[in-house]
Amino acid sequence: MHAISKIDTSKKTIAILSSSRRNGNTAKFLELLQDYWPMDFVYLEDHDIQPYDYHYRQQDDDFHPIMQRVLAYEHIIFASPIYWYSVPPAMKAFLDRISDYMSLENLKEDGRKLRDKKAYVLTTSCSSEASKTFISMFRDTFNHLGMDYQGFVHANCADGFIANRERAQCEEFALRDKKIWRHIKHSLQACAF
Repeated sequence: MHAISKIDTSKKTIAILSSSRRNGNTAKFLELLQDYWPMDFVYLEDHDIQPYDYHYRQQDDDFHPIMQRVLAYEHIIFASPIYWYSVPPAMKAFLDRISDYMSLENLKEDGRKLRDKKAYVLTTSCSSEASKTFISMFRDTFNHLGMDYQGFVHANCADGFIANRERAQCEEFALRDKKIWRHIKHSLQACAF
């Protein structure tokens, strides 16, 4: 198992990032969003998350420590590039393993905590729009878990990630939740000279 970083209790948001490139377009998009929305993040490819198993033989991997960390936050951003209308393998394994929290008696109480969470999707692709299939997979998953789906933000990276082109939509996406806006506004006032 890999070490799981500590929770920053001053932040109410965590991003779960999955991509074959640690510093690729999706990571750059997420970094830009962090300019407007304070958050912690976890990069799934740094961890050992085994695929779902009907016999639950993979309980000693990194999934449960990551999930316990995620449950401590109010807002969860799922950040992923679109690979053939779907997510990277590590994100798929993570999403599938949430079933552990719906099936195992010792985890069901924690699984119910997902009902209190707001869920978002940040994605990149080489298309002008996010795949409807990709977005519906997340939306349907959040609905099944009882999470409050808040929408998605997408960047067209056909020419690579261009921060200036995505800045306005990052700001709009981050400021859509009034609680987040109040937190950012308070932080900006604290920094004023």
